[in-house]
Amino acid sequence: DLQQSWSYKQAPAQSVGREEHHMKHTVVLVVACLLLSTAAFASGSMSAFFIPEIMRGNTVIGNPSQSIAWSGNPAALAGEKTDAVTDGPAMDNAASFATNLSGDDDVWALSYGGRSMVKGWGIGAGYVDSDYSEAYGIGFGMPLSGFEVGVNWRHTEMDSYYPPVDGAQSTSMDDSQDLFDLAGRKVWTYGADDTALKGLSKMAVGAVLRDVTDEIDSTLDLGVSLDFANGWTFNLDLLDFDTVNLGASTRIGSAKQWEVGAGLTDGDLTLGAIYDIAKDGEPTAWRVGIAWADYDWDDVIYGGVSYNWCPKSSDCGTPSTRTPYDN
Repeated sequence: DLQQSWSYKQAPAQSVGREEHHMKHTVVLVVACLLLSTAAFASGSMSAFFIPEIMRGNTVIGNPSQSIAWSGNPAALAGEKTDAVTDGPAMDNAASFATNLSGDDDVWALSYGGRSMVKGWGIGAGYVDSDYSEAYGIGFGMPLSGFEVGVNWRHTEMDSYYPPVDGAQSTSMDDSQDLFDLAGRKVWTYGADDTALKGLSKMAVGAVLRDVTDEIDSTLDLGVSLDFANGWTFNLDLLDFDTVNLGASTRIGSAKQWEVGAGLTDGDLTLGAIYDIAKDGEPTAWRVGIAWADYDWDDVIYGGVSYNWCPKSSDCGTPSTRTPYDN
């Protein structure tokens, strides 16, 4: 403090002006990052750090990826019951890792989703760490009377330092919140001639009541997803009747080994591509991807990898035969 006071007294006025401007700019950036992190975690967008969700406009309500469902819509962790006989735990599992390759805020995230192939219930968990915040949580989903229902818990930690500006003292913020979401979903599957929309194979409608105890901001988020037999997927989310996210993806390549997508997150463009890793000409359960988002506050590039595994005697399918939401 004494050294800082001496520097201000000795420095020319122009230098002081530049220093104060720099500190004000720093405060603005820090506050912006905190607000964005808080809004993201409150809205369930821990999902929005992962490649499939980013490239489809951060749409997570109608049909999120299996490994991300616990946060986006925990009801989507549920699945159909089967009579599978296995020589191990009858779980269909998916895990994802993602990190930013550019942007002002360093972020990495890890997420898991598992579904019982016998009982139909599912569980998930994840962790996100950034410069100014971290969050982790768990989720559960199960089938109920033709619907899917779910619940999750998310813990968020915000930690930041505000440098002194205009004579004000420096301040710091260390805040934590425990958030709970309630979710529901209905899924319809169709044959080739069952609907007026040619080629429609699956439709999912979801709803998530975010932050039910209103620790940060309670919202009602709605979503619909259309999955077509030719590999196209279209998603639309309406967040708290205020913000619209939409996105689409499809598979390309001689073996449909590429999934490419584009979307709009509240009007901000997102793009991405995911590649199914092959070995000896055969697809594996590994996928790698990259996504770019042109957000108002920053252009961000994310990279990620995912892996699926199932009991040996059951067949989860290869990435190209599974729907986008299974990966």
